[in-house]
Amino acid sequence: MYYLKLYVDLHPENKLKDISELEKINYRDVSIIENVIEGQVIGEAISIDTLEDSAEKEVVTKIKDLKELAGFIGNGLYIKKNEPSRLYAERSGHFIVKDGKFFIEDTIHLDEVSYKTGNITFVGDLFIHGDIKPGFTVNAKNLFVEGSVDNAQLIAGEKVIVKGGIIGLQNNDFCKVKAGSLAVLNFIENSYVECEGNVYIKKSSMHTDIYASGRIVIYGKPGVVIGGELIAKKNMVLRTVGSKWGTETILKIGIDPFKYLRLKNSENRLKRFLKLLEDVDKSIDYLNSVLEENKGDKSREELLEELENIKIKKEKFLKSIKRLENVIENLKTRIEKEKEEFNLDNTKIFIFEKINPGVELRVKLEHYKVYDDMGPNIVTCDEDDNVKFIPIDT
Repeated sequence: MYYLKLYVDLHPENKLKDISELEKINYRDVSIIENVIEGQVIGEAISIDTLEDSAEKEVVTKIKDLKELAGFIGNGLYIKKNEPSRLYAERSGHFIVKDGKFFIEDTIHLDEVSYKTGNITFVGDLFIHGDIKPGFTVNAKNLFVEGSVDNAQLIAGEKVIVKGGIIGLQNNDFCKVKAGSLAVLNFIENSYVECEGNVYIKKSSMHTDIYASGRIVIYGKPGVVIGGELIAKKNMVLRTVGSKWGTETILKIGIDPFKYLRLKNSENRLKRFLKLLEDVDKSIDYLNSVLEENKGDKSREELLEELENIKIKKEKFLKSIKRLENVIENLKTRIEKEKEEFNLDNTKIFIFEKINPGVELRVKLEHYKVYDDMGPNIVTCDEDDNVKFIPIDT
Protein backbone atom coordinates (compact mmCIF):
# COMPACT_ATOMS: atom_id res chain seq x y z
CA MET A 1 0.00 0.00 0.00
CA TYR A 2 1.23 3.50 -0.90
CA TYR A 3 0.32 7.11 -0.33
CA LEU A 4 0.43 9.38 -3.40
CA LYS A 5 1.96 12.66 -2.31
CA LEU A 6 2.39 15.84 -4.38
CA TYR A 7 5.23 18.33 -4.17
CA VAL A 8 3.13 21.15 -5.63
CA ASP A 9 0.19 23.16 -4.32
CA LEU A 10 -3.12 21.64 -5.43
CA HIS A 11 -5.07 24.83 -4.82
CA PRO A 12 -2.86 27.93 -5.16
CA GLU A 13 -5.97 30.04 -5.81
CA ASN A 14 -6.94 29.56 -2.14
CA LYS A 15 -3.90 31.52 -0.91
CA LEU A 16 -5.83 34.79 -1.06
CA LYS A 17 -8.88 33.31 0.66
CA ASP A 18 -6.91 31.81 3.53
CA ILE A 19 -5.18 35.01 4.64
CA SER A 20 -6.40 36.31 7.98
CA GLU A 21 -7.88 39.82 8.03
CA LEU A 22 -5.45 40.64 10.85
CA GLU A 23 -2.41 39.40 8.93
CA LYS A 24 -0.18 42.11 7.48
CA ILE A 25 0.68 41.06 3.92
CA ASN A 26 1.33 42.55 0.50
CA TYR A 27 -1.56 41.07 -1.46
CA ARG A 28 0.21 41.87 -4.72
CA ASP A 29 2.84 39.24 -3.90
CA VAL A 30 0.35 36.40 -3.41
CA SER A 31 0.23 34.51 -6.72
CA ILE A 32 -2.56 32.11 -7.73
CA ILE A 33 -0.35 30.22 -10.19
CA GLU A 34 1.62 27.09 -9.36
CA ASN A 35 4.59 27.03 -11.74
CA VAL A 36 6.50 23.85 -12.44
CA ILE A 37 9.67 23.42 -14.46
CA GLU A 38 10.44 20.73 -17.02
CA GLY A 39 12.02 17.74 -15.28
CA GLN A 40 10.65 18.69 -11.84
CA VAL A 41 9.36 15.90 -9.57
CA ILE A 42 5.63 16.58 -9.17
CA GLY A 43 4.82 13.77 -6.80
CA GLU A 44 5.58 10.21 -5.81
CA ALA A 45 4.13 7.09 -4.31
CA ILE A 46 5.54 6.53 -0.84
CA SER A 47 5.17 3.38 1.21
CA ILE A 48 2.92 3.85 4.19
CA ASP A 49 5.66 2.43 6.39
CA THR A 50 8.08 5.27 5.51
CA LEU A 51 5.54 8.11 5.29
CA GLU A 52 6.34 9.65 8.66
CA ASP A 53 10.02 10.00 7.75
CA SER A 54 9.33 11.87 4.50
CA ALA A 55 9.04 15.60 3.96
CA GLU A 56 5.71 17.19 4.83
CA LYS A 57 3.81 17.41 1.57
CA GLU A 58 0.18 17.08 0.65
CA VAL A 59 -1.16 13.52 0.63
CA VAL A 60 -3.60 13.04 -2.25
CA THR A 61 -4.82 9.48 -1.93
CA LYS A 62 -3.91 5.87 -1.26
CA ILE A 63 -2.95 3.49 -4.06
CA LYS A 64 -2.51 -0.26 -3.93
CA ASP A 65 0.57 -0.52 -6.13
CA LEU A 66 2.81 1.54 -8.40
CA LYS A 67 0.88 0.55 -11.53
CA GLU A 68 -2.02 2.73 -10.37
CA LEU A 69 0.25 5.78 -10.58
CA ALA A 70 -0.11 5.84 -14.37
CA GLY A 71 -3.84 6.48 -13.98
CA PHE A 72 -3.14 10.00 -12.68
CA ILE A 73 -1.08 11.07 -15.71
CA GLY A 74 -2.54 13.68 -18.03
CA ASN A 75 -0.81 15.79 -20.65
CA GLY A 76 2.56 17.13 -19.58
CA LEU A 77 3.60 14.42 -17.09
CA TYR A 78 5.47 11.13 -17.32
CA ILE A 79 7.05 8.32 -15.29
CA LYS A 80 10.66 7.20 -15.80
CA LYS A 81 11.18 3.47 -16.29
CA ASN A 82 13.95 3.39 -13.71
CA GLU A 83 11.88 5.45 -11.22
CA PRO A 84 8.38 3.94 -11.32
CA SER A 85 7.28 5.68 -8.12
CA ARG A 86 7.71 9.28 -9.31
CA LEU A 87 5.73 11.68 -11.50
CA TYR A 88 7.82 14.11 -13.58
CA ALA A 89 6.91 17.32 -15.43
CA GLU A 90 7.39 16.79 -19.16
CA ARG A 91 7.29 20.54 -19.81
CA SER A 92 7.25 23.80 -17.92
CA GLY A 93 3.88 25.30 -17.10
CA HIS A 94 1.00 25.48 -14.62
CA PHE A 95 0.01 22.42 -12.59
CA ILE A 96 -3.74 21.64 -12.49
CA VAL A 97 -6.00 18.77 -11.47
CA LYS A 98 -8.94 17.86 -13.70
CA ASP A 99 -11.27 14.85 -13.46
CA GLY A 100 -8.88 13.07 -11.13
CA LYS A 101 -5.84 13.50 -13.39
CA PHE A 102 -2.83 15.82 -13.27
CA PHE A 103 -1.92 18.15 -16.13
CA ILE A 104 0.79 20.69 -16.96
CA GLU A 105 -0.70 23.54 -19.00
CA ASP A 106 1.69 25.86 -20.86
CA THR A 107 -1.04 28.48 -21.44
CA ILE A 108 -3.14 30.38 -18.89
CA HIS A 109 -6.16 32.66 -19.45
CA LEU A 110 -7.09 35.29 -16.83
CA ASP A 111 -9.93 37.82 -16.78
CA GLU A 112 -7.68 40.52 -15.29
CA VAL A 113 -4.70 41.13 -13.03
CA SER A 114 -5.71 42.73 -9.74
CA TYR A 115 -5.87 41.95 -6.03
CA LYS A 116 -7.91 38.89 -7.02
CA THR A 117 -4.83 37.39 -8.68
CA GLY A 118 -1.82 39.15 -7.18
CA ASN A 119 1.35 39.61 -9.22
CA ILE A 120 1.68 36.94 -11.89
CA THR A 121 4.81 35.01 -12.81
CA PHE A 122 4.29 32.25 -15.35
CA VAL A 123 6.76 30.17 -17.34
CA GLY A 124 4.39 29.78 -20.30
CA ASP A 125 2.03 31.93 -22.41
CA LEU A 126 -0.34 34.22 -20.51
CA PHE A 127 -3.55 35.69 -21.95
CA ILE A 128 -5.23 38.48 -19.97
CA HIS A 129 -8.67 39.25 -21.37
CA GLY A 130 -9.23 42.39 -19.31
CA ASP A 131 -7.11 45.08 -17.66
CA ILE A 132 -3.96 45.07 -15.55
CA LYS A 133 -4.63 47.20 -12.48
CA PRO A 134 -2.18 49.76 -10.99
CA GLY A 135 0.92 48.58 -9.19
CA PHE A 136 0.98 44.97 -10.41
CA THR A 137 3.76 43.07 -12.17
CA VAL A 138 3.15 40.39 -14.80
CA ASN A 139 5.96 38.14 -15.99
CA ALA A 140 5.51 35.39 -18.61
CA LYS A 141 7.15 33.74 -21.59
CA ASN A 142 4.67 35.42 -23.95
CA LEU A 143 2.17 37.98 -22.71
CA PHE A 144 -1.06 38.99 -24.45
CA VAL A 145 -3.31 41.70 -22.95
CA GLU A 146 -6.75 42.45 -24.40
CA GLY A 147 -7.45 45.39 -22.09
CA SER A 148 -5.48 48.36 -20.77
CA VAL A 149 -2.45 48.62 -18.52
CA ASP A 150 -2.61 51.17 -15.71
CA ASN A 151 0.81 51.94 -14.20
CA ALA A 152 1.96 48.31 -14.15
CA GLN A 153 5.01 46.29 -15.24
CA LEU A 154 4.95 43.81 -18.11
CA ILE A 155 7.89 41.44 -18.60
CA ALA A 156 8.12 38.72 -21.24
CA GLY A 157 10.93 36.42 -22.27
CA GLU A 158 9.69 36.70 -25.85
CA LYS A 159 6.62 38.76 -26.87
CA VAL A 160 4.43 41.43 -25.27
CA ILE A 161 1.24 42.32 -27.15
CA VAL A 162 -1.19 44.86 -25.66
CA LYS A 163 -4.41 45.86 -27.45
CA GLY A 164 -5.39 48.59 -24.98
CA GLY A 165 -3.36 51.58 -23.85
CA ILE A 166 -0.47 51.68 -21.39
CA ILE A 167 -0.46 54.69 -19.09
CA GLY A 168 1.95 55.36 -16.25
CA LEU A 169 2.06 58.14 -13.71
CA GLN A 170 3.95 61.35 -14.41
CA ASN A 171 7.35 61.57 -12.71
CA ASN A 172 7.16 57.89 -11.78
CA ASP A 173 9.33 55.19 -13.32
CA PHE A 174 7.31 52.12 -12.24
CA CYS A 175 5.38 51.56 -15.48
CA LYS A 176 7.56 49.40 -17.75
CA VAL A 177 7.41 47.01 -20.68
CA LYS A 178 10.33 44.59 -21.17
CA ALA A 179 10.20 42.11 -24.04
CA GLY A 180 12.70 39.60 -25.38
CA SER A 181 11.90 39.60 -29.08
CA LEU A 182 8.84 41.75 -29.86
CA ALA A 183 6.61 44.43 -28.33
CA VAL A 184 3.36 45.35 -30.10
CA LEU A 185 1.45 48.14 -28.35
CA ASN A 186 -1.55 50.35 -29.07
CA PHE A 187 -0.43 53.58 -27.37
CA ILE A 188 1.79 54.34 -24.41
CA GLU A 189 2.30 57.28 -22.05
CA ASN A 190 4.66 58.09 -19.15
CA SER A 191 6.34 54.70 -19.38
CA TYR A 192 9.51 52.83 -20.30
CA VAL A 193 10.05 50.14 -22.96
CA GLU A 194 12.96 47.74 -23.53
CA CYS A 195 13.03 45.15 -26.29
CA GLU A 196 15.81 42.96 -27.66
CA GLY A 197 13.94 42.91 -30.98
CA ASN A 198 11.42 45.29 -32.58
CA VAL A 199 8.86 47.67 -31.05
CA TYR A 200 5.64 48.42 -32.95
CA ILE A 201 3.20 51.05 -31.63
CA LYS A 202 -0.06 51.66 -33.43
CA LYS A 203 -1.09 55.16 -32.30
CA SER A 204 1.33 57.20 -30.21
CA SER A 205 4.16 57.40 -27.70
CA MET A 206 3.99 60.21 -25.15
CA HIS A 207 6.81 60.98 -22.69
CA THR A 208 8.10 57.41 -22.90
CA ASP A 209 11.65 56.11 -23.27
CA ILE A 210 11.91 53.26 -25.80
CA TYR A 211 15.02 51.13 -26.39
CA ALA A 212 15.08 48.48 -29.13
CA SER A 213 17.88 46.32 -30.50
CA GLY A 214 15.98 46.13 -33.78
CA ARG A 215 13.65 48.87 -35.01
CA ILE A 216 10.98 51.19 -33.61
CA VAL A 217 7.87 51.65 -35.74
CA ILE A 218 4.96 53.92 -34.80
CA TYR A 219 2.85 53.26 -37.83
CA GLY A 220 -0.85 54.16 -37.34
CA LYS A 221 -2.67 57.44 -36.89
CA PRO A 222 -1.93 59.88 -35.41
CA GLY A 223 1.51 58.21 -35.20
CA VAL A 224 2.81 60.87 -32.82
CA VAL A 225 5.99 60.77 -30.73
CA ILE A 226 6.15 63.51 -28.10
CA GLY A 227 8.80 63.53 -25.40
CA GLY A 228 11.09 60.77 -24.25
CA GLU A 229 14.21 59.16 -25.65
CA LEU A 230 13.89 56.60 -28.45
CA ILE A 231 16.95 54.51 -29.42
CA ALA A 232 16.96 51.81 -32.09
CA LYS A 233 19.99 49.93 -33.33
CA LYS A 234 18.56 49.64 -36.85
CA ASN A 235 15.93 52.16 -37.92
CA MET A 236 12.74 54.04 -37.04
CA VAL A 237 9.54 54.59 -38.99
CA LEU A 238 7.45 57.46 -37.60
CA ARG A 239 4.83 60.00 -38.67
CA THR A 240 5.09 63.13 -36.49
CA VAL A 241 7.85 63.84 -33.97
CA GLY A 242 7.82 66.45 -31.20
CA SER A 243 5.23 69.15 -30.59
CA LYS A 244 4.62 72.79 -31.44
CA TRP A 245 5.59 73.65 -27.84
CA GLY A 246 9.15 72.42 -28.43
CA THR A 247 8.91 69.38 -26.15
CA GLU A 248 12.32 67.73 -25.94
CA THR A 249 12.15 64.52 -27.96
CA ILE A 250 15.31 62.51 -28.62
CA LEU A 251 15.70 60.02 -31.48
CA LYS A 252 18.88 57.94 -31.85
CA ILE A 253 19.75 55.18 -34.28
CA GLY A 254 22.84 53.20 -35.16
CA ILE A 255 23.96 52.41 -31.61
CA ASP A 256 23.24 49.46 -29.36
CA PRO A 257 20.67 50.86 -26.89
CA PHE A 258 21.66 48.51 -24.09
CA LYS A 259 25.35 49.30 -24.33
CA TYR A 260 24.33 52.95 -24.37
CA LEU A 261 22.21 52.48 -21.23
CA ARG A 262 25.06 50.68 -19.47
CA LEU A 263 27.38 53.53 -20.47
CA LYS A 264 24.89 56.14 -19.25
CA ASN A 265 24.32 54.36 -15.92
CA SER A 266 28.05 53.81 -15.42
CA GLU A 267 28.77 57.49 -16.07
CA ASN A 268 26.08 58.51 -13.58
CA ARG A 269 27.52 56.14 -10.97
CA LEU A 270 30.99 57.55 -11.62
CA LYS A 271 29.70 61.07 -10.98
CA ARG A 272 28.19 59.95 -7.67
CA PHE A 273 31.44 58.24 -6.60
CA LEU A 274 33.50 61.32 -7.53
CA LYS A 275 31.18 63.48 -5.43
CA LEU A 276 31.53 61.04 -2.51
CA LEU A 277 35.31 61.08 -2.94
CA GLU A 278 35.25 64.88 -2.80
CA ASP A 279 33.30 64.73 0.47
CA VAL A 280 35.73 62.16 1.90
CA ASP A 281 38.71 64.37 1.02
CA LYS A 282 37.05 67.27 2.84
CA SER A 283 36.56 65.09 5.91
CA ILE A 284 40.22 64.03 5.80
CA ASP A 285 41.37 67.67 5.51
CA TYR A 286 39.12 68.64 8.42
CA LEU A 287 40.39 65.85 10.70
CA ASN A 288 44.00 66.67 9.85
CA SER A 289 43.42 70.31 10.79
CA VAL A 290 41.80 69.29 14.10
CA LEU A 291 44.76 67.02 14.87
CA GLU A 292 47.24 69.79 14.10
CA GLU A 293 45.47 72.30 16.35
CA ASN A 294 44.68 69.74 19.08
CA LYS A 295 41.09 70.98 19.25
CA GLY A 296 37.78 69.18 19.56
CA ASP A 297 35.96 67.05 22.11
CA LYS A 298 37.46 63.73 20.96
CA SER A 299 40.80 62.38 22.12
CA ARG A 300 43.73 62.22 19.71
CA GLU A 301 43.42 58.41 19.57
CA GLU A 302 39.73 58.66 18.60
CA LEU A 303 40.51 61.21 15.89
CA LEU A 304 43.31 59.08 14.49
CA GLU A 305 41.02 56.03 14.41
CA GLU A 306 38.31 58.02 12.65
CA LEU A 307 40.86 59.36 10.16
CA GLU A 308 42.11 55.84 9.42
CA ASN A 309 38.55 54.59 8.81
CA ILE A 310 37.88 57.44 6.40
CA LYS A 311 41.12 56.70 4.53
CA ILE A 312 40.03 53.05 4.18
CA LYS A 313 36.71 54.25 2.80
CA LYS A 314 38.58 56.50 0.36
CA GLU A 315 40.59 53.51 -0.91
CA LYS A 316 37.37 51.63 -1.58
CA PHE A 317 35.97 54.59 -3.50
CA LEU A 318 39.16 54.85 -5.54
CA LYS A 319 38.93 51.17 -6.49
CA SER A 320 35.28 51.54 -7.47
CA ILE A 321 36.10 54.64 -9.51
CA LYS A 322 38.90 52.79 -11.30
CA ARG A 323 36.60 49.86 -12.14
CA LEU A 324 33.92 52.20 -13.46
CA GLU A 325 36.43 54.13 -15.56
CA ASN A 326 37.56 50.82 -17.11
CA VAL A 327 33.94 49.80 -17.79
CA ILE A 328 33.18 53.18 -19.37
CA GLU A 329 36.28 53.09 -21.55
CA ASN A 330 35.49 49.54 -22.65
CA LEU A 331 31.89 50.41 -23.53
CA LYS A 332 32.95 53.51 -25.48
CA THR A 333 35.44 51.43 -27.46
CA ARG A 334 32.81 48.79 -28.26
CA ILE A 335 30.22 51.40 -29.26
CA GLU A 336 32.76 53.17 -31.48
CA LYS A 337 33.73 49.86 -33.12
CA GLU A 338 30.08 48.97 -33.79
CA LYS A 339 29.48 52.42 -35.23
CA GLU A 340 31.99 51.71 -37.99
CA GLU A 341 30.37 48.37 -38.81
CA PHE A 342 26.82 49.63 -39.37
CA ASN A 343 25.39 49.66 -42.85
CA LEU A 344 23.92 53.12 -43.44
CA ASP A 345 21.38 51.61 -45.83
CA ASN A 346 19.76 50.04 -42.77
CA THR A 347 20.37 52.89 -40.34
CA LYS A 348 17.77 55.58 -41.00
CA ILE A 349 14.88 57.46 -39.44
CA PHE A 350 11.82 57.76 -41.69
CA ILE A 351 9.54 60.63 -40.63
CA PHE A 352 6.57 60.82 -42.99
CA GLU A 353 4.70 63.93 -41.80
CA LYS A 354 6.44 66.50 -39.57
CA ILE A 355 9.47 67.19 -37.38
CA ASN A 356 8.77 69.85 -34.75
CA PRO A 357 11.27 72.19 -33.05
CA GLY A 358 12.93 70.71 -29.97
CA VAL A 359 13.58 67.34 -31.57
CA GLU A 360 17.12 66.05 -31.15
CA LEU A 361 18.40 63.60 -33.76
CA ARG A 362 21.46 61.38 -33.48
CA VAL A 363 22.57 59.01 -36.21
CA LYS A 364 25.24 56.73 -34.82
CA LEU A 365 26.88 59.27 -32.47
CA GLU A 366 26.44 62.43 -34.57
CA HIS A 367 24.06 65.04 -33.20
CA TYR A 368 21.57 67.50 -34.75
CA LYS A 369 18.91 69.62 -33.01
CA VAL A 370 15.86 70.89 -34.89
CA TYR A 371 14.93 74.56 -34.31
CA ASP A 372 12.38 75.09 -37.10
CA ASP A 373 9.49 73.05 -38.47
CA MET A 374 10.52 70.43 -40.98
CA GLY A 375 8.44 68.34 -43.33
CA PRO A 376 8.76 64.64 -44.22
CA ASN A 377 12.38 63.50 -44.25
CA ILE A 378 14.66 60.52 -44.13
CA VAL A 379 17.38 61.15 -41.54
CA THR A 380 20.71 59.39 -42.07
CA CYS A 381 24.45 60.18 -42.35
CA ASP A 382 26.62 61.33 -45.20
CA GLU A 383 30.06 59.87 -45.97
CA ASP A 384 31.65 62.09 -43.31
CA ASP A 385 29.16 60.88 -40.66
CA ASN A 386 27.34 64.22 -40.57
CA VAL A 387 23.56 64.05 -40.04
CA LYS A 388 21.87 64.20 -43.43
CA PHE A 389 18.24 64.97 -44.36
CA ILE A 390 16.64 63.52 -47.49
CA PRO A 391 13.21 65.08 -48.21
CA ILE A 392 10.39 62.63 -48.84
CA ASP A 393 8.10 63.50 -51.74
CA THR A 394 4.47 63.43 -50.65
